[in-house]
Amino acid sequence: MTVETRSPSNYTVIMPGWENPENAYASDDARTVSSVNGAETKYTGYGFNVPSNATINKVEGGIEGYRTYPSTTCIPVWIGSGSEMEYLDSLDVLESEVTEWYTSKLINWTPSKVNAIWSKIRSDEGGGGCFAEDSLILMWDRTTKKVQDIKPDDVLLGMDDATRQWIPSVVREMFVRKGDFQMAVIHYRKPNGKIVTSRVTQDHAMWSPSVNRRVKPLSMESFITNPINGSPTSLTLHDFYKERLVEVPVVKLEEYRADTVYDIRLKSGHHLFFGDDLLGMAKDCLMCTAYVDWLPIRVTYTIPSGKQIRVTGDGIAELIG
Repeated sequence: MTVETRSPSNYTVIMPGWENPENAYASDDARTVSSVNGAETKYTGYGFNVPSNATINKVEGGIEGYRTYPSTTCIPVWIGSGSEMEYLDSLDVLESEVTEWYTSKLINWTPSKVNAIWSKIRSDEGGGGCFAEDSLILMWDRTTKKVQDIKPDDVLLGMDDATRQWIPSVVREMFVRKGDFQMAVIHYRKPNGKIVTSRVTQDHAMWSPSVNRRVKPLSMESFITNPINGSPTSLTLHDFYKERLVEVPVVKLEEYRADTVYDIRLKSGHHLFFGDDLLGMAKDCLMCTAYVDWLPIRVTYTIPSGKQIRVTGDGIAELIG
C-alpha cells in the first residue's frame, strides 16, 4: 500500500474570524487563531496525484491544535471533494496541543476525488448537534415536548455541570435545518433493562462518564467493545431516570440520513439538557480561543502492481512493500 500525507497550500475564507489562516499549512507552531463563533475557512491545494488505476483504501483528515478554557467551544473538521462534503469530528482538547486523525466513512473515494480533496474548519460554540423530528425534549415541569414544538423562552430541565443540581434551562433560539444530514440511532439500555433509542446528528455532543469526555455518535463506535444489541459495552451516557442522573450503556449504533433536523440554542450559561432522556450539550454563548497549527490529509491507496511508497507532507517518499 501507498500512504501519502499532504498539507494544504491555499485557503478560502468562508466566514471571517480565523487570523492568519496560512498558519495551518505546516506543523511549525505558527497557528491560525479564532475567538469568533462561526468563523470558517476552507483549505485546498493538497497536491495529491494518485494514479487513476489506484484503489483508495482510506482517507483521513487530521488536525493539530487545541482550545483554551473555559468553554464548550470546539473545532469541527470537514473533508470533501467538489460538492461532496463529510463532517469528520471536532477537536475539543484543552490547553495542550495534540494531533488527531479522523477517518472518512461516507464519501466513496476515487483517485480523481482525492486529487481534488479539500478540508474545512470552523470555530464553534461547541456542544450542539441536532435532533431528528419527534425527539422528546424533557421540560422543567417533567413533561415532554416534541422537538419541533419547542419555542424560544420554553424552559427545559437542565443540569448545573458543577453541582449536578437540576436547573431551569431557557431556550434562546430554535432552528429548523434543511439539507442532507448524517444521523445516528443510539440504542441504550435503561436501568429497568428496556432498550430505547435516540436519533440525533452525528455531531450531537453528549458527556460519557465511562471515558470522562465529551463524545459524539461519529466517534462512539470505537468505545463500544461489541456493538450488538444487548452486548457488553465500554461506553456509557447519562440518562434521566426517576429524578436521578444515571449511567446507561450504549449497546448499538446505526446510521441513516435525514433532510430535516432541529437545533436548540439555550441562553448564556445554560448548555446541558435532556433529549430522549439522554443528557446532551446545547450551544451556548461562551466562546474561548481556538488554535490550529496544521490541517493535513492522509490517504492510503493500492496500485495494481509494482512497489508501494509512503509520501510525507514534505514530499519525501519511501518504499513500504
